[in-house]
Parts: sequence; structure tokens; C-alpha cells
Amino acid sequence: STNLGSVAAESSILTYKMLGQSGQEVQATSLVFTPNTPPPVGGWPIVVWAHGTTGVADVCAPSKAALADSTKDLISKLLAAGYVVVAPDYEGLGT
Repeated sequence: STNLGSVAAESSILTYKMLGQSGQEVQATSLVFTPNTPPPVGGWPIVVWAHGTTGVADVCAPSKAALADSTKDLISKLLAAGYVVVAPDYEGLGT
């Protein structure tokens, strides 16, 4: 589950195009968590969370699997501090 309670206004999956390792355009996904506070002037700062290896199957991607409690704690603390958190999946996972 990606439910972060009262600290996240929204958690969503962002789908986008990027250049893959082969140099070709590929589809990619990221989890995006937005703080449950009004944005400051100039917008929220962003933290990109580079998660550890989670497996090689598509269902292992953080955007598809439940987040560990320790990960939820980390993301919750960043959101409470006023950061947007972006968690990109590895190329080929989550799509």
C-alpha cells in the first residue's frame, strides 16, 4: 500500500517517456507523493528517492508493490518537511 495518511495530499503514478539504456525511447513510471500543505511561493522542493533493488519482475516495481513500513516512514518525514517525493521505477519495471 502507498497510503501515507495525513501527510500526503496525493500519491499517484506518473507515466512518461525517457531514453532507455539502448538509446531508444521507452515508457517509464514513477510514484509521486505530494505534501498535504499549501505549496510555498515558488513551489515545493523535490526529493528523488532512488530505491534499492526490489526484484526483476514487473510486479516488483515500487509503483506496483506495497511499500515497506520503513519506506513509508522515510517518505512521510520528507512530506512533513514540505518536500514532493518522486520514486522512479527501474527501466522496464512498473510499465
